Amino acid sequence: MKLVFKVDGRLPGLNELINEARRNKYSSASLKKTAQRPLELVFRRQSCGRKVGKHALVSVRFYEPFNKKYRRDDDNIFAGLKFIMDAFTAVGVIADDNPKYVHVKPERILDCEKPRIEIDIEEDEISKACPVEEKEPLLDDNTAA
Repeated sequence: MKLVFKVDGRLPGLNELINEARRNKYSSASLKKTAQRPLELVFRRQSCGRKVGKHALVSVRFYEPFNKKYRRDDDNIFAGLKFIMDAFTAVGVIADDNPKYVHVKPERILDCEKPRIEIDIEEDEISKACPVEEKEPLLDDNTAA
């Protein structure tokens, strides 16, 4: 099963989050809510109640301008993944946003005409080469100094 989502516009970046956190202790939480709530509405409407049952591959393409007015680095843009993944979890499209349930592949594409975000979610089988297990001890008892 493949789900496709489209969101017009841009999300706040890491620099905006950091500036809000420096300004006021609670304002970055407010920024997160104002960015996440519209995403929840869009995802709820576009998902039509469909949910991913198992592990999912989430491909996120950020179509962003790069010109004199808008110059954001990839790491700044990809901070928007936090809002996206939390919105998917809140709506129930994915069970959780940890590696046990999702693998996220972000990508930035230059588009000065129409900034937007396109997201594809595909169910996949979690890799058998690196299964996610419960916490393991970091050191073996025999190797402790």
